[in-house]
Amino acid sequence: MDSFVIACFDPGTDESAVVLYDCIKNKVVDHFMLENYFILDKIPYLNADRLACEMFAPYLGLGQETLDACLWAGRFIQRWLDLGKDKQSYSTIFRREVTKALEVKPTKGKSTDGLVRKAVISIVGEPGTKAKPGPTYGLVEDEWQALAVGIADYRMNLEPSLYMQNLKGKLDTYEADPLMFPA
Repeated sequence: MDSFVIACFDPGTDESAVVLYDCIKNKVVDHFMLENYFILDKIPYLNADRLACEMFAPYLGLGQETLDACLWAGRFIQRWLDLGKDKQSYSTIFRREVTKALEVKPTKGKSTDGLVRKAVISIVGEPGTKAKPGPTYGLVEDEWQALAVGIADYRMNLEPSLYMQNLKGKLDTYEADPLMFPA
């Protein structure tokens, strides 16, 4: 398998961040922030193998903005499924799962956005400069969080199965050392 692209979503009330992340090559393929209605139209053309969308954990005092973002998350997933995609080809990831998968230690009462960004950079690479762009060059605002969702999805749901799939191909052509594995 040369490539496996996850469409990573950080839904918002009016606009959302989307990052296409190739988890095999560990690189950002594309990224954008658009109004939600435009994203719905763009989903069929994403050229992705999987969709990962941040979801909000239930809590007391849930505000209207959070509920609106949840509504959009559902609409994005429904649009994905309307394309004939398998129900196993998407996941919803809670923020606490993102921080756990990226091994971010939240500090009580402080936002984890900066820590998540640092973790993403340590995994994928530095943004670099315009003259010498790095693998995360050009990511802005919520796109960092969207990419974190994709990395978390890969680590939680795909890494073990992709690892085994790649390993199987190697085992098929592997000749055991007779000293290690006598007949």
